[in-house]
Amino acid sequence: MGYLVTRHIETELKYFALSGKKKLASWLSDYRIKLTAIVMLSAVFSGASAQTHCKGGEEVVFSCKIAKSRKVVSLCATSKVIRGEKNAVTLQYRFGKLNGTPEFQFPSLETGSLEQFKLYEYLRPDLVSTSISFANGAFNYVVNESEDQHGSSIKLAGVTVLSRAKNKELNLVCETESVYSDWSIISGVVPCEEGATLNACEYK
Repeated sequence: MGYLVTRHIETELKYFALSGKKKLASWLSDYRIKLTAIVMLSAVFSGASAQTHCKGGEEVVFSCKIAKSRKVVSLCATSKVIRGEKNAVTLQYRFGKLNGTPEFQFPSLETGSLEQFKLYEYLRPDLVSTSISFANGAFNYVVNESEDQHGSSIKLAGVTVLSRAKNKELNLVCETESVYSDWSIISGVVPCEEGATLNACEYK
């Protein structure tokens, strides 16, 4: 399956191997706290959250406008406070124009929706990459956001749709200025992607 940003994680194996699981888990926890603070500040100063399919009473996990189109992709959650943190209890993917019912929504029912998705998190001091995937019929979907903070900050986000029958991919790239996300809402409650190398999701 293709992703919008190549993970390039093989060279990081030695770095993570040198850290024990407890040390790594502690580092990831501190890093998530810093990222959450940044997300909260960006939400205050950005109007991007207005471009979303999420309704009143729902949390915006991810939303953006697809470049060169009028389509918007959103991950919307209902949530409650669990162990002092706001966690998703339902999750839905929605895609289409904002005026009216989304063209595509997954899953159709909110019951058991968290289990329909898989989460991948890759964190290191200069790179943050998060993706959530799901399968619908003969198609696989991956919503991805990556930010490379090495030198000048570079953010990329979008959706990859793979047709398993035809082995073809469609990559939909987000307009960078429209991207809004708060992945902390689903971290720890959405199942981790199995078999993924260096998936920080597993240390939550």
